[in-house]
Amino acid sequence: MLAWLLFLGMDGSYLFNVHFLRPAQGYKESREQGVFTENGVFSVLYALKLTIKPRYVRTHISHPALSAISAEEALKEVQSLYNSNQEFTPQPENPFLRERTIFNADATGRDIVILIFESLDYQHVDSFSGKKLGLTPNIDSLVNQGIRFTNFYACGDASSLFGVGTLLSGVCALSGAPYFGRGLESYPLPGLGKLFAAQGYNTIFVQATYDDCMFIGPLSRLMGFSSYEQKDLPAYSYTKGDIRSDYEALQFLADKMSLSEQPFLGTFFSVSTHEPFSEVYLPADQAKLKGVTSPSYEYSLAYTDWAVGKFIERLKELGKYENTVFVLVGDHRLRSVSAPRWEDNFHIPFAIVAPGLFQAGVDSRVAGQADVLPTLVDIFHISAPYLSMGKSLFENSPAPFTFVSFDSADHCGFINARGAVLESDEVYKAVPTLHPLRKKALSINKIMVSVVKGFNREIIPSGT
Repeated sequence: MLAWLLFLGMDGSYLFNVHFLRPAQGYKESREQGVFTENGVFSVLYALKLTIKPRYVRTHISHPALSAISAEEALKEVQSLYNSNQEFTPQPENPFLRERTIFNADATGRDIVILIFESLDYQHVDSFSGKKLGLTPNIDSLVNQGIRFTNFYACGDASSLFGVGTLLSGVCALSGAPYFGRGLESYPLPGLGKLFAAQGYNTIFVQATYDDCMFIGPLSRLMGFSSYEQKDLPAYSYTKGDIRSDYEALQFLADKMSLSEQPFLGTFFSVSTHEPFSEVYLPADQAKLKGVTSPSYEYSLAYTDWAVGKFIERLKELGKYENTVFVLVGDHRLRSVSAPRWEDNFHIPFAIVAPGLFQAGVDSRVAGQADVLPTLVDIFHISAPYLSMGKSLFENSPAPFTFVSFDSADHCGFINARGAVLESDEVYKAVPTLHPLRKKALSINKIMVSVVKGFNREIIPSGT
């Protein structure tokens, strides 16, 4: 009997490499497989394994300031921030769960391409910074045809998982609760891919790195996407050895779009602008034109921009461009660039482009990554319940804001037109603990943690 119990707690890869399965690994293929790692037998065995051979895991600190505000007071604060006359809230105790009743634009039936760029730095993209670096002419050309948001912020200061996770799930990393890869994956969140699949969309996620890098491949599947990684991509001559990169991934995405008989939601996550910036080859004429040398961030960004240009050319050849909504966004800022203001740690480019639908222009409202999911829900007329810590950017909210997490989500913050604040006294010693903006950050964090940890893990009510 003991031998059988031990077998149940082991990863079956298998009898030759006997090792215990880390809970998050169970979710690599599906939520159902992941649930297996939470049964009592496995949990006991996993705890024994960690007792015998401890493994460092970053603790999810619940900042002491969170206790300075009651749950009732926090809920009222959050309801005032999220309640809208354009949406219905089926569970008053969960203001993040909403259903749209009024829609502000109509992109129904169009394809969608979400371009998520690794370390896309605001100061390096001319259409946002106003500089003339010349590194991103193709991205700039696309951005200039749409609405660019000049006060847009990542949910985290330096994590691809936090950025991509927020974009696909609508949920930011939180102080006092685990994120994807540490526990949040066990909750049945109504992710972006699931919402669009229910509308008849073919949902694809493509990245040029390996599937489990930063848990992003498993995350995309949990959010309702069919995912593809470097081993799925064809080889071209623009990378070293067997490495695949942004050009291959984008051309693969174009191939999938051309073959799809359904409306298409394609999400691309770049890798070329990740350190060490030395695995790609920009065509010589392009490198000379842009004045860049390898290895460098500038060279890699110029390569990614060139790959985007080739992708757009391909979509035009396929007749797909005019009927596609494009979302361009960074996962986080470039870490090596100094941040003069605290909020600059989160400042990233964001634009939404829909040829013939949205008039090109600039929007200077404060916004963030959590706003992307509700914005797409709005313009694609999805009336199903969705969960998000953001709001539609096409809804004229009287006081736009964004929630952010800092230092691996050990701290939380709030940014609006009045300024930015972190709940940590160590950073803002002169700001009272319950400064109005600080209270908003703490309230959002506190109520979202209760949502994640409560409701018997049934965030979306059964039968909806």
